[in-house]
Amino acid sequence: KKKLWEFSRGNSFSRKTTKRSLEIEVFSELDSGQPEGCEKILMVLILQHPQILYDIRIKEEFVNIEFLSNNLDKLRTAILEIHEFEKDVDSIKLAQQLDAAGFGSFVSSLKGLVSDLFIEENVSEDDALSGWGYNLNLYNLAHLERERQSVEAQMTESSEERAIEYRKQINELKQKIHHMQVAFGDVS
Repeated sequence: KKKLWEFSRGNSFSRKTTKRSLEIEVFSELDSGQPEGCEKILMVLILQHPQILYDIRIKEEFVNIEFLSNNLDKLRTAILEIHEFEKDVDSIKLAQQLDAAGFGSFVSSLKGLVSDLFIEENVSEDDALSGWGYNLNLYNLAHLERERQSVEAQMTESSEERAIEYRKQINELKQKIHHMQVAFGDVS
C-alpha cells in the first residue's frame, strides 16, 4: 500500500529539470529538518486532496501554517478563496482555477513531487487525512527545532527556561511521530 508520507531518500537526482531541482531542494530540506520541505509536502497534499479542507480542523491548520515562502503563502490564499466560493472542489477543478489565476507552472512544479512522495490523488480520504497529520507533525517539529536553536543562541536565564520547554515539546512530538510510524507499519 502506498503511503502519503513516504519519500525516497538516497536517490540520486539529476538537476536537469525544474521538477528534479525542486525534488532535490525538498529532500534536502527534509533531511536537514527544515520546515520548507514540510511546507511543500503539505501544500501538495492540499493540491491533490482539496476535499480535506472541508474538515474544519484541517482548514484551520492550513490557514495557520506560517509559510516561509511568499509563493506558498500566495498559493494558499488562492486555494482558500477558490474553496470558499466553489462547491465540491476536487484536484482537477482546483488545478484549473489555479491555472486561470496564474499559478499553473508553480502548481505543476509542486505536483511533480507526486511520483517520489507517493502523494497520489487516488488514495482514500482517510489516508489523505493521516498523511496530513503526519506531515503537519513533521512541520511542527521542524519549527520547534528552529525556535529552540534560536532561543539557545541567546544564552540568557529566560531563554534557557524556554529552551528546556522547547526540548520537552520536541521530545513529545518525536514520540508522537514515532507512534504514528509504528501504527503505519514504517518502524517497529
